[in-house]
Amino acid sequence: MAQGVPMDELDDMTLRKEYSPEALEETYYFSDYDHDGTRYLDWEKYCSWFTTYETDEEYLKYFEEISKKIKWIKRYMEFERGSPEWIEVEARGFRQAVEIALDFPHMSFDLALTVRSDHIFNTRFDHFDREEIDPLLFEIWKRLTKRKITFRQALEQIQQENMFPRQEKCIQFVLDNSSIYTRLQSTFDTCVEDISDETPEDEGRRLITMAVWSKLHKEKTWNEYIMRKIEIAKHIGLDLQATCIRI
Repeated sequence: MAQGVPMDELDDMTLRKEYSPEALEETYYFSDYDHDGTRYLDWEKYCSWFTTYETDEEYLKYFEEISKKIKWIKRYMEFERGSPEWIEVEARGFRQAVEIALDFPHMSFDLALTVRSDHIFNTRFDHFDREEIDPLLFEIWKRLTKRKITFRQALEQIQQENMFPRQEKCIQFVLDNSSIYTRLQSTFDTCVEDISDETPEDEGRRLITMAVWSKLHKEKTWNEYIMRKIEIAKHIGLDLQATCIRI
């Protein structure tokens, strides 16, 4: 058994025999990673891909480059998907992504396309599900705690003041469906659950912002899947340069 043997005396073949995928699965080693496929944006596709460590490492660098150099696309998130304006923006981003990919020899067309798609997904989520919802949650919390009114009354006031025009449909849906525990209510409860009513407004705003960015569920993308693979490989002592694993 490998137990008690110094790591520098273990070779890759010994580790494979000792910690086979079947044995690890039997002990639920991967349960935190693959038990819930909803953690990832495209779980089935990710599981079907086998890539080398060199490709994975290069993918992470390429993803970082795309995130920095195509950050400008955030300015156009308000364009409707499928509209001529958005199609033009998306085409411009695709051309730039292809140009950047030329400096990464291990990047296939499918991987480059995945990076671009995941970058747009991340940008959209951050814009619509974080940055725009953050101030709305704060206004609701402020009214509930300082004015001592109900969630519904707070939304009615916010609607009357027309504070968040782009959230109008969401607000109206809550007001029209008082018997339903809506996504907005769930999001609000999640983000303010640890904030007391006596918390000063500035501190409350800061804590809500932190919760929006840390507590709200967001599906993970291929780059995060790769980091999990590398984490597992390092943990069980596999030779990353010679190993191709999936989780």
